[in-house]
Amino acid sequence: MSDVSEISMDLLLSAHEYFEDMQSEYTRNRTEYTDKQIRDNGIAILAIEKAMPRLPRVNLIFGESGKPIKANGSCFTCGNLVQSDENTFCNKCGQRFDWETAIMLTLQRKVAEDEM
Repeated sequence: MSDVSEISMDLLLSAHEYFEDMQSEYTRNRTEYTDKQIRDNGIAILAIEKAMPRLPRVNLIFGESGKPIKANGSCFTCGNLVQSDENTFCNKCGQRFDWETAIMLTLQRKVAEDEM
């Protein structure tokens, strides 16, 4: 992972924690906050969660050599079919994907199954 990605992920996690804490505060002291503040905070949480990469459900397509030649799958968040591992985001809900990790884990699982 590059330094920029690590910084970005750290910032996302910090922001997510901050807004989650604020949402708890809003819920505990509802009379002190407006419905708009509570709604806007919830929207911020959702936006941050969409920006945090999640693992798509992966389907690997193997060539004659037995090596994967293509990957597709579905969005973990909304279930939308994702045609290619070149899609960085879901075109339905906007969820960001971590294809590299998802493909690696899928290959490890396949190797473990083949060894059984």
